[in-house]
This record gives sequence, C-alpha cells and structure tokens, in this order.
Amino acid sequence: MEKKEGIVLKTIDYQENSKIIYLITNNGIDSVIVRGANKLNGKTFLYTHEITKINYELSKDKYLKNALVINPYLQIRTNISKLQSTLKIIEICYVLGNHINDFQLFYTFLNQILDLISNNDDYNIIELIFRTKTLYLLGIAPIFNKCVKCGKITDLTSFAFNCGGMKCHSCIEKDDFLYPMETIKIVQKLYNQKLQTIINDLSILHSEIDIIKLDHVSHFLDLYYEQYLGFKSKVSKVLSNLSN
Repeated sequence: MEKKEGIVLKTIDYQENSKIIYLITNNGIDSVIVRGANKLNGKTFLYTHEITKINYELSKDKYLKNALVINPYLQIRTNISKLQSTLKIIEICYVLGNHINDFQLFYTFLNQILDLISNNDDYNIIELIFRTKTLYLLGIAPIFNKCVKCGKITDLTSFAFNCGGMKCHSCIEKDDFLYPMETIKIVQKLYNQKLQTIINDLSILHSEIDIIKLDHVSHFLDLYYEQYLGFKSKVSKVLSNLSN
C-alpha cells in the first residue's frame, strides 16, 4: 500500500464518530475518511487536527488505514498570532488548491513557509510573502517588469490594478485604477523574496515595513485575490470581527 505525506487543511464530521480530513500533498488535495476521530482518547484523534503534517496509508475504500504524525506544528498552534496568520494560509490552500498549476513546488513551498512561521516572530511578513508568491502558482501573478499594454520595460510609472500590472507613462488611460506605488514596491519586494535568504532578510524587511505598510499590502492582496479569483477570506473576516 502506498504511503503518502500531507498537511491537514480542513476536517468535517462524518457519520457518528468519524471525520473527513482534507490534506494537501505533492499531488493535490486528498480527502480521507478517519474512523473514531471524534473520540478524544481514540488513536486516530491526533490525525485530524488542522495544521498537522502526517504520513498516512489508505485502504481501498479511502479510509485511513495507518498514520503517523510528522509535525504537529505546536509552535504555531500554541501561539495565537502565528495561528491566525497560518489559518489564512491554510484557507487559501483549501479553497484555491484546485487552481495550483504545480503541486510539487507548492507543497515544498508551503512546508518552507510553515517552518519559517514556526521558528520566527515575523510571522505576519512571512504570511504576506506566502500570499504574494502564491499568485504565481495560481497563474495570476502581477506583472512588474514590463508594461502590460505595450510590453515596454522602461518608463514604468504606475500599477494599473484593473490590468494586473505596471504601465508605462504613454499607456496609462483615464479609466485605470492606479494603485499607490508605495504599496506596490513592497508587494514587488515580497514577490521577489528568495526563500533561501529569507532568514537573513527578515530583519531588513522588518525595519522597512511597519504595521501600517503591512496593512496596506494585506489590503492590496485581499483586493487582488477577489478581483482575479473571486476569493474573499472568511478567516480574515472572522478575525476582524473578533478584534473589533
């Protein structure tokens, strides 16, 4: 029987004592039925927590046969702020997973992001890096390096939100929604951030991006995901209501 590895994204109750868990793997989104998962003292209870990485083996009828917790991400689940940022990430994986065009790359990327959030205090910046860079894997990356209309690579003066990218001075039209470049420059920096150097770069990013700028970038991403994918985060709405 083939063994798989995945991160639990969502769980729903199924029948009396079972759950269906949805996991992201390097091959896509997998759904698994877990018997006895609602019993606190049951051996399968540990495998049904959101934000848990497991190795698992399935029976022919898609029931969980064997499993082993690889990482419970306790550093995230015991820190309310890290947990809130991570829940936004997990929601994107679950809701938009079917739009991903390279699951092997995305799964590796998600693992790196969760490890970074676990081990660093700049979880909010790491969350924004995830949300920004994921736009590429969703096929809707903003175009920063050329004019979206004429293809010119110089004289790029404004970001036309309605066109999804930069425009040169000559191509700007009166109906364009020109997004503030102060925010766009930060979005571009996060989009281009290399994960290999993020540990060294976090202190620099932290000094350059204050809480107000973080909010501006988050707002831009909220609008962008809604505009180009029709996605509005329910997690963000709940967290916003709780803080008010």
